[in-house]
Amino acid sequence: MSIRLEEVSLIYHPGTPFQTAALECITCTMTKGDITGITGPTGSGKSTLLQLLNGLLKPSSGQVFIDGERIDQLGGEKLTQLRRKVALAFQFPEKQVFELTVREDIAFGPRQLGLRGEELENRVCWAMEQVGLPPARYAERTCASLSGGQKRLVALAGMVAMRPDYVLLDEPWAGLDAVARQHLKQFILRLKGEGTTVVLVSHDLEDLVEISDRLLLLKEGRLIMQGPTRTVLNHCSELVASGIEVPVWHRVLLEIKKRCPEINLAVTDVEEAADELERLLRSAHLRCRSRKQEHSGPRENGA
Repeated sequence: MSIRLEEVSLIYHPGTPFQTAALECITCTMTKGDITGITGPTGSGKSTLLQLLNGLLKPSSGQVFIDGERIDQLGGEKLTQLRRKVALAFQFPEKQVFELTVREDIAFGPRQLGLRGEELENRVCWAMEQVGLPPARYAERTCASLSGGQKRLVALAGMVAMRPDYVLLDEPWAGLDAVARQHLKQFILRLKGEGTTVVLVSHDLEDLVEISDRLLLLKEGRLIMQGPTRTVLNHCSELVASGIEVPVWHRVLLEIKKRCPEINLAVTDVEEAADELERLLRSAHLRCRSRKQEHSGPRENGA
């Protein structure tokens, strides 16, 4: 099963002088078990799209389906059940940490589901391990003593402790240092390994392409490109034209492509970019040697 949007539009303040189209005629599918990255310039509708998937916003037109069930008309208890199934973490989720200790904060959600005793403790420890916080070291730490990055991991652990089928993350890397960013990427990959479907919103394409199976590109509320990550990266020049900040190694490859059209742009990290440059140089070297041999011709005996 999957998340599917069919011709979804959302208009803020309809029928007023402040009417704004946040999303226009979006049709896409987010496959179960995949990591889907959503990117685009500021104001392109990324966060709005994410909130539609959790039922926080309802479309002005179109339909939203999760696992075959239409969710854009749900209310009451059914909407509550949906949000247990589809967990959404806003940007800077660490601001949602409110209990005294790490254990208490992560246990809050599962406790509302009725978990108690050993089952609750096992769920808390499992969630902490998922985000890379060893329970023996962090469970009794006060939340106030943690760094911003650690608090974010606690907030995310509290979310996954509910065992949602879908996890939606809005700008998860915002404000994190390189070490915390890497921890978070590993956490997201572990979620995928557990069978959880992950949808990420980020303006940082470098982080997205490293772990995403598919990419959606939004601009001014319209979906202008979608597909497998490597397929989208092959259209790097279109990404740049759309106002997307591509990784520096992609900009290098894009400049080289102006002279060497055969270069492959479908690379997802700097190591792959280096491998592609090495392949290109080897190919150029072989062509150069071949030309020299052709021009020199066979040597005469005794020469």
